[in-house]
Amino acid sequence: MRQCIRASVFVLVGASSLGAAMPRAPSSSAPQQAAVLPVPSNVKAEGLPPIPATIPEALAPYGASRRALLLALHPTRKEILIWTTFGNVGQIHSVAGPGMDRRQLTFFREGVSIPPMAGRSAWYDPGGSYFVYAKDTGGGAETTQLFRYDLATSQSTLLTDGKSRNGWPSWSRKGGRIAYDSTRRGGHNGADRDLYVMDPLDPASARLVTEVEGSWRVAEWSPNDQEIIAVHSRSGSQQHLWRVDARTGEKKLLTPPDEYAIWQSPQYSSDGRFVYALTNRESDLLRLWRCELATGAWRLITGVEDALESYSLSPDGRTLALAYDSPTVTRVQLRDAVTLAVRSTPKLPAGQLFDRPQWRGNGSEILFTFWLPECTATCIR
Repeated sequence: MRQCIRASVFVLVGASSLGAAMPRAPSSSAPQQAAVLPVPSNVKAEGLPPIPATIPEALAPYGASRRALLLALHPTRKEILIWTTFGNVGQIHSVAGPGMDRRQLTFFREGVSIPPMAGRSAWYDPGGSYFVYAKDTGGGAETTQLFRYDLATSQSTLLTDGKSRNGWPSWSRKGGRIAYDSTRRGGHNGADRDLYVMDPLDPASARLVTEVEGSWRVAEWSPNDQEIIAVHSRSGSQQHLWRVDARTGEKKLLTPPDEYAIWQSPQYSSDGRFVYALTNRESDLLRLWRCELATGAWRLITGVEDALESYSLSPDGRTLALAYDSPTVTRVQLRDAVTLAVRSTPKLPAGQLFDRPQWRGNGSEILFTFWLPECTATCIR
């Protein structure tokens, strides 16, 4: 952006100074006057030279930037899915490997839903033959639907009913099922977001797990696929985590019932004994806590003054990737999940983390989207 400002100042100053210092010789024929930008009727311009109409066109490449946001990692290949704009709307693209060209997969006129901050809008199935993605089909009315994209045929199939609002899905550990929230039942005029389970290869298999009141969303399956962690938002400052039996719908509260706190990104340990989560309980900062499921006791496992943006536990449960909050530069640290000893502090360029780090299935690397001063967003591994 600094280069853009310098260029525009240089052009404007140059145009006015040349006109003043180098008067043209008289000519018998009147020179053709260059087109200038009109002054808006609600703007009073004093002491400013006319602005050539060519300047906006010259500056357009500096103002029209494009970002690439990481969506999903292929479970067996180096391939990733990204969201980026091509034309006027965002679409899903695949990138076969580091430094390789993107390949556009979706071609919707309205585009595909942009992933939320620290979130995603596409998810590979554990086998890698297709992925599920979210798309608003209501012309901005937020009637988000889930679709299946088959890589072999390049065809999309609608999975949800096309009318209700549906939340981001979570894959079962052994594959074959997704859990998600939906307003399909229509409770309280669509305010209730019930929990459902579905086999994406068979949309008719969608099954209501439990009816709820208010705003709920699915977070993650347990390692044995028997239960789901769900987040219940009672207000903007009070959330609770629940363990939901995926078969019976029975719910068990996991967080203190009367406590006002935000709970984000709950994640099971690989052995199913613990649940990790970001929360601002007992603080104004988001910090990482861990709950021992056998006792229900929560314990702060990061520093009292350590503010986190996001985190992610490796698939084998051995390593925590922590992204520390900062107004200017994000710091990422890898820590032992048991001892919390620092294993590595990767050296990153100055910038900001956009989303939650994603681990490869074998835990060999993590990927995330990074905002850099010289470009809008890029994927880093």
